[in-house]
Amino acid sequence: MGNIKWNIDKEKEYIQYMLQKQVDGFVLLSTTLDKDYLDSLVKYEIPIVMLDREIKVDKIDYIRVNDYQGGYIAGQHLIKSAYKHIIHLSGPAGLASAEGRKHGILKSIEDADFDKENYRVIQGSYTEESGIRVMKKILSDLEKMESCGIFAANDLMIMI
Repeated sequence: MGNIKWNIDKEKEYIQYMLQKQVDGFVLLSTTLDKDYLDSLVKYEIPIVMLDREIKVDKIDYIRVNDYQGGYIAGQHLIKSAYKHIIHLSGPAGLASAEGRKHGILKSIEDADFDKENYRVIQGSYTEESGIRVMKKILSDLEKMESCGIFAANDLMIMI
């Protein structure tokens, strides 16, 4: 197990280290490894499972959650909790998990006839540093809002 904190070089170093130690397989939670690199891992003929990322590589399985449903449920909860404003601290653009959550919360807002003027998305990058950056952007706005619910894309972004 290793935490690379979004450093792709460190991630590849960990993987090479584990391969040298002859691990029996990998369970990877990575958004930084590209398809070509993952293709190169297949030659080691060990089981590889990607978590929370659907990538089409032969002999690599994946497990994903329903990000759309998660975003939808979060939106419903915030609306039912009677928040007048909703701020969505989203993940990186183009990442399936971030896009699914965004589409889910937007659909819940649409279904509830929530005023879209009171919904705001601020894009982040799934890191603590990103959470600090986006929260600084909205702190002054929070004082002006009657009530505000925050939907964070992941735990790290809200642990400030």
